[in-house]
Amino acid sequence: MEVLNTILQRNRLTELAETDADNRILYIQAPAGYGKTVFANQWMQVKKEANAFVALDEYDNTVADICGKLAGALEEMWTEGPPAKALTYIAGPDFSKAPTEFLMKAAAAIPKGSKGRLVIDDLHYITEYSLQKLLADFLLRLPQGIRICLLSRADIPSSFGGLILRNSITFIPGKQLLFNSSEIYLLYKSRKLTITEKQAEEICVYTEGWPIGINALLLMEKIPTEACAKDWLEEFLDTQIWEMWDEHLREFMIAVCIEDELTEGLCNAMTGRTDSRKLLEQLVDGGVFLSKQRGGTYHFHKLFQNFLKSKFYKKPQEYRDSQIRAAGRWYLEQNDFYHAVVKFSSIKDYEQIAECFDLLEKVARSEFDTEQVMRAVRSMLDTEIPKRYPFLYFMLAFTARNEGRLEKFIEYADQYYKNYPQIVERNPELSHNIFFLYAMDYRVSLTDIAKWAAKAQICCEFQGVRGSATLCFPFYHKAYRDFSELLPGDINERVGELEKTLGPLLGEESGMLTACASGGLYYEMGDLQRAQEHALLAVSKMQKQFAPESKFCVLSLLLEVVRALGQSEQENVIHKNIEKMIEEDGAFYLQSNFDALICSGRLERGEADVAKEWLESRGTDVYGELDFFGLYRHFTTARAYMALKEFNHAIILLEKILEMCTVLKRRTDVMEAKILLAVSFWNKKRRNREKALAYLTEAIAEAQRLGYEQVFVNEGGELKNMLSTLKNWSMRGDYDGVLLDEFVRRLYIKVAEKAESGGGLCRQESREGVQFTQKQKRVAELMCKGYSYRKIAEEMGIQFSTVRSHIELIYNKLDVSTMDEAILKMRRLHIVDED
Repeated sequence: MEVLNTILQRNRLTELAETDADNRILYIQAPAGYGKTVFANQWMQVKKEANAFVALDEYDNTVADICGKLAGALEEMWTEGPPAKALTYIAGPDFSKAPTEFLMKAAAAIPKGSKGRLVIDDLHYITEYSLQKLLADFLLRLPQGIRICLLSRADIPSSFGGLILRNSITFIPGKQLLFNSSEIYLLYKSRKLTITEKQAEEICVYTEGWPIGINALLLMEKIPTEACAKDWLEEFLDTQIWEMWDEHLREFMIAVCIEDELTEGLCNAMTGRTDSRKLLEQLVDGGVFLSKQRGGTYHFHKLFQNFLKSKFYKKPQEYRDSQIRAAGRWYLEQNDFYHAVVKFSSIKDYEQIAECFDLLEKVARSEFDTEQVMRAVRSMLDTEIPKRYPFLYFMLAFTARNEGRLEKFIEYADQYYKNYPQIVERNPELSHNIFFLYAMDYRVSLTDIAKWAAKAQICCEFQGVRGSATLCFPFYHKAYRDFSELLPGDINERVGELEKTLGPLLGEESGMLTACASGGLYYEMGDLQRAQEHALLAVSKMQKQFAPESKFCVLSLLLEVVRALGQSEQENVIHKNIEKMIEEDGAFYLQSNFDALICSGRLERGEADVAKEWLESRGTDVYGELDFFGLYRHFTTARAYMALKEFNHAIILLEKILEMCTVLKRRTDVMEAKILLAVSFWNKKRRNREKALAYLTEAIAEAQRLGYEQVFVNEGGELKNMLSTLKNWSMRGDYDGVLLDEFVRRLYIKVAEKAESGGGLCRQESREGVQFTQKQKRVAELMCKGYSYRKIAEEMGIQFSTVRSHIELIYNKLDVSTMDEAILKMRRLHIVDED
């Protein structure tokens, strides 16, 4: 049966949509059945420009899904393919690793003069603020010549505030889409059905102008006598459409209706037919609620799909499972891991779920999507599956560690070790995975891993380390694990021993990465010349085909070393080389950590203005659970809060970082967390000197054993006064603490030298930030004249203890720890008048 679209073009709405042509975004809010989609399709045809239609659904509430659909829309808008540069960002295999970065790059790469129309339907399904903001940012990056129509059942999201402030949105409420009696009269007349104006008014009142209700009544060719729009629609679909089709068409639609995006191959797989394309085209040509997208996929109208699903779920369970299983098998054959595992998990087909994860061993390293795999593990591996297929404990452990669920990591890792013989017997090619698990297991030393690897018989060729989210860390010597356990000792010798046995696990990148690890350890020790030599050696071993994550670690280390050496020209060159590498390799999933690296450097130089920008775009939720693979970005967030003087937020985050890194035995990160906690407690309004000095003492005690200095030097003037206090303590004859006098003095000298160059997280000095009471100012003046505590007391007629309290408060406000430092700083800031 041919079903005509009876909602005619209405000039009133077209004129409304085009009135504010300067506003490039239309936002149409209306309930279901108001004709939003029909109107949007008509709006797209007003001008013959490139266009695309994006249909969202309840399953699109993830970054990967929404970015994928928006990327598809960009491809759809140009029949000859999108602009070449934009295509390189969205068509590569790495898109899924960092879809946000790739998508934004693609949007920005579209030529400014481009024109087109983009419709995004069912926006109300996107409920998370972060995803709404992502969409708003995407729309802002599109050229002004591309107009957008957003369809939703909900109000404009608060995250669209920036678009509203730019006066970019024209809002069309649902009531504007309702039919009035005049339009109903003309609509019936266009179908050669005679009604009076009074009957048109009655229909308008009865349906409240609801377009789909009017449409159903019109096709049923009758005037309603009972008020129930939902029943009209179901009766209309059943009697006027469904019952008119041949049985084979009905069976076909029920069989495939559970899939939101249909292709010829998928439909063939789910129906056992070979002529699915013919049937799909027949349904599209017949005007049914099925549309064909430019990419060759097909979509049912949401309301009609729900109608079909109601019939699907009335079928026997065996039938329903067989259809879902058929879809899963098709996705698996396409190497579409995520969609396959979603299908099989919905029917608890454990054997097929295990086969999906088996597929990952055959996926090329460049195509391994860590985030997607972790999402599948989180939501689809219930506790029963690994009992049958123990090799899955590896993915459970991998995911738990990267998400910071360390107790679960231990549980899953131990189960994997326990079942290892059975795992290898089932599939010898999995024998190497145990070493990757050892590398993640903070209870196992690198030395032990090397001994076991030397004895092991490796049963397959490796692709190198695949899919480790932590390889996106900027620094290899503290990436998937902390290499500090090799110290103290000869760095080159210890790392060289590891390369002999663990080199095969790293593949052809082994020489580059071990040189990078040695350079990182020398950097932490403050031996910047040797660090630079090893970093340059690692660069010399770099090859174009190496993984972007590995090359990023090498170049990031070199950048950090030349930054510490003050070689600003080389720093700029390396910065550009990293940007070029990310661009050429399409490795935009590295962008967030690269941004963190640059932001940290700028904050260290005292450029506090970047802190707010970081917190708005990349900041960590200090009250949420911390993931492990975002560790470097968490540190940057803490530094941003410190630069903005929001020390309580910084402390909350740093204490969580410290707890995680302590369990993971990440000595370098533990030291850094304690140092930043010391700075935060020292600088917060209600200063806690004791806690600050305690944290710094603990950090120094660990650093003494390893010979680490650079992590302190990097903070420069932030530690100068605290180190001065600790230096004085350690030099006292009666001191019996853990600090070594020689080491603390060496740190103090290096930090003092760094402080002379200025900068620092909390060192934006100004007189306005130092406010004294009248009595404090008088005490300060007498201090500058060289008066002792007792003489100040006599001069002012106050108690000696009161003088001491005033001077302690002055020290706190000036952030100093000695009389000489206080006098120098007060004179520099002109707080007191000089004679």
